[in-house]
Amino acid sequence: MNSAMAQAQPAFPDLFPPQVDTTFRILSIDDDPIDRMRIRTLCRKAGVGDDIDEAHNIAEMRALLDEGGYDIVFIDYHLGLETGREALDVLLQHEDQANAIPIMVTSVTDHQVAIDAMRAGCSDYLVKEEMSVETLRKSIVSSLERRILLSAVGEMRMAQTHMKRMVVRFSSTCG
Repeated sequence: MNSAMAQAQPAFPDLFPPQVDTTFRILSIDDDPIDRMRIRTLCRKAGVGDDIDEAHNIAEMRALLDEGGYDIVFIDYHLGLETGREALDVLLQHEDQANAIPIMVTSVTDHQVAIDAMRAGCSDYLVKEEMSVETLRKSIVSSLERRILLSAVGEMRMAQTHMKRMVVRFSSTCG
């Protein structure tokens, strides 16, 4: 097997049948081209995607978001005159990006920044200086697990509401 084929192997081969696309559509927003290249390289090495779009500001990000859905969006915390929080708000408000998983990326190691990003809607938070193939994979896995859990909780709440309505209807007609 040549090196190009080895790089194309999915990150989680046991989770998907061979006919299923196992790569993610990724957007990286960062004002530093070196940091964008680093994310692109790590994503490829991790096997999570070759379809990586890049933006260096929020205006470019908006244009890309309008073109189609993303699975994962890496957002730099410092975007020159703009902030990652502003970019996150744009992503979360975009109707075509409801399923996108936002991950904040920054060189700031202040834990309050991480807490604020998570409260604002980020699925995870990565420190640039600590990023590796392994930390990237862990971030994506934990983000997917969190999304699955939140989806299951939402479904349980809907089922619970439906059951309560059925009990009320039953009590009012039979009780």
